Amino acid sequence: RSKNYGGEQRTHFIWEALKKVGDVYTVIPVAHKYLERVDEKDNIRWICFEKRWTPGWIVQRLLSKWSLFHRIGIPFGKSSSRIHSTYPLNFDVCVVRYMTMASSLSAWDIAPLYLDIDDVLTEDFDSAYLESRFLKHRLRRWLLANYEAKLTSKATHLFVSNSKHLQLFKSKSVSYIPNIPCALTKTFKDETNQSPVLFFVASLCCPQSS
Repeated sequence: RSKNYGGEQRTHFIWEALKKVGDVYTVIPVAHKYLERVDEKDNIRWICFEKRWTPGWIVQRLLSKWSLFHRIGIPFGKSSSRIHSTYPLNFDVCVVRYMTMASSLSAWDIAPLYLDIDDVLTEDFDSAYLESRFLKHRLRRWLLANYEAKLTSKATHLFVSNSKHLQLFKSKSVSYIPNIPCALTKTFKDETNQSPVLFFVASLCCPQSS
């Protein structure tokens, strides 16, 4: 429920919207068992799905060393069984933020998948390696494109944050949900009148910014 940056704000607004049309049960994957916790009031569970030193875990770690491939999610295993044992319910839909998370959880096995894409992986790749003719880059883009196509084909419906992406996924059931910034807090201090000012949009750790 933090709203400190754009991704968190989008998650918050989607979560609040879903609560207006039905009962929402939320699962947040965490990296370690000791981070697991429960919020009974809002039906939220923090669950560790990862099993270290399994083949999938090793492959995921290897991919994470290869720029942008860390966003290819290798299924954790019996994620859907774990979720159904946590929430023994027949869900109408399973709403997931990001392709990586959807594939890591095999979310389409839980209920009809409504996937919020937000970032298109091939688009991010192209912005980082614009017009690259290296064979390794072309192979990596081909793999990302196939991963993206396979994953979106498993979704019942797609949400996109950029209206231009409606055309990109025109053959699928898709809706445009724009990003809406949260209201600024009273503690916000405008320092733009100071000179010099260096201003960045987005994270400097993104491959496109490096």
